Amino acid sequence: MKTDNPKASKTDLKIKAISDYLVTKGMSLKGILKYNSFSFQTNNIKHVAKVITKYFTKITLDMILDDTLTLPIDTKDWGLERQTEKIRTLDNYLTKEKNLQLYRSLSISESYFKKILEGNLLPSKRILKIVADYFYLDDTTLTDDSVELPQLKQIKLDE
Repeated sequence: MKTDNPKASKTDLKIKAISDYLVTKGMSLKGILKYNSFSFQTNNIKHVAKVITKYFTKITLDMILDDTLTLPIDTKDWGLERQTEKIRTLDNYLTKEKNLQLYRSLSISESYFKKILEGNLLPSKRILKIVADYFYLDDTTLTDDSVELPQLKQIKLDE
């Protein structure tokens, strides 16, 4: 997946663009692939593309693999899942405002929670429900990417 090569395929260039975008969101393609049982150096681009599509609602397997198709120009149109971002926001709020660790408050393994915060694992529905309940939020606030978090000052805690 060397993109310095002038003969790099369009698929390689698309994956490189996605990788660069993930970095701007505090995530990494290498981490996503590692924690989804794939080596970053895998020769099977189709497996890499399948893992990527788990994280993006508007990027399809065909968009990545078919050289005649392109990714949307605006990265906002890629549909990166926002569950991780929302949990990261709530975790930062809890740490800064209440001096609490979210993973401890929820009795979740620190290493597992760190993988979620880094975007290496997608949070399960069970974890999303536990987090939503802790902050007295409706489950859809975390599960639906189109629903915004309420203002942090308005959020209540289950202390």
